[in-house]
Amino acid sequence: MTDLPAAQPQTSRTRVRRRDQQIRRFVRRLRTIAPHVDRPEFAPLLRSLAIVTIAIERSHQFLREREVVSAKTDELRSSIDVLGRLISQQAKLAAVLNLTPATLRALGPKRADLAAALVTIEDAEVTH
Repeated sequence: MTDLPAAQPQTSRTRVRRRDQQIRRFVRRLRTIAPHVDRPEFAPLLRSLAIVTIAIERSHQFLREREVVSAKTDELRSSIDVLGRLISQQAKLAAVLNLTPATLRALGPKRADLAAALVTIEDAEVTH
């Protein structure tokens, strides 16, 4: 018996690599849009914001493709609560990073709409 971890299927490794690239692109774009966060000490928070934002997009896509009320229980899906918590976490991270609409407006008109600027990254990657 060996202590080597089991090899992951190629598709799983590829999927993980794509998600990592998506997070890096998101962070890179965010640093371009809001240069005040382009500092090493913000790296963990930027990565967390990217992960949460991408999770929100994927969760929302999941909910769009299904009924909001479970056919088995006739209750709202627990996914809705999870989505709400992700959105709350995203708002907290954005506030800590000073990525409020007022801050972004002060940076100039090209940076004023963070969501619109990042949506192209998310839309392109959510389907993967």
